[in-house]
Amino acid sequence: FGERRLYQFRQIARSALLLQDVQLHLEEIDQYGCTALQMEPELDEIVQTGRHFGVDLVYTTRRLAEVSRTLTSQTDEFVCFEFHEPRDTQALAARIGGDLAERVKTLPDYHAIIWSPDAVRYWDGKEETELPAAPIAKSEASTLPITKPSES
Repeated sequence: FGERRLYQFRQIARSALLLQDVQLHLEEIDQYGCTALQMEPELDEIVQTGRHFGVDLVYTTRRLAEVSRTLTSQTDEFVCFEFHEPRDTQALAARIGGDLAERVKTLPDYHAIIWSPDAVRYWDGKEETELPAAPIAKSEASTLPITKPSES
């Protein structure tokens, strides 16, 4: 993470907290100083207290196991596309349930499972379908079937 880029990120993060009621989008959040072992102080402030200022954080990562647990513990919704790395599957299982995380590995290209505490949805690349069961708890998520509902 270059010094100039880090400086720019810190300014943007501070601005988001000052502006309030904004969405901050960070693609590949690990590039902004968010790893399993540390998080940049400005990002940590947004993750832990941003909701009090109306700051929504939307982020992407290719490696869930390599980002801060503080970040994922404050995540309201996971949009999961296919991946196979065992550590990432384990990290996802700890958050949404084992069976559901295992089924992410079999998703077709451009399909996703969308998990939140209130519902689990399936995205087929064109439309979103709620899977049968809502609301759910993390411990119950592992019992949900992950097949695209039949079209009627």
